[in-house]
Amino acid sequence: IIMTIAPRYAPAYEIELIFLLESILGSLWVWYIIKEKPTINTIIGGSMLLISVFLFIIIVAKRESRFSE
Repeated sequence: IIMTIAPRYAPAYEIELIFLLESILGSLWVWYIIKEKPTINTIIGGSMLLISVFLFIIIVAKRESRFSE
């Protein structure tokens, strides 16, 4: 439900980052529940996506805190 409501209230680039996280978290669920081991390419790609999302969050938070002062 959240994935269908969120695009109405957030910019498109933020929603796209959330959809990217969904693919990473799906792989983690498969790894944890089914015990299917991911390839090294999957681990590297997932790490790159997570790092980019966290960097984006940090940059936006700093920018918003700078404007609110």
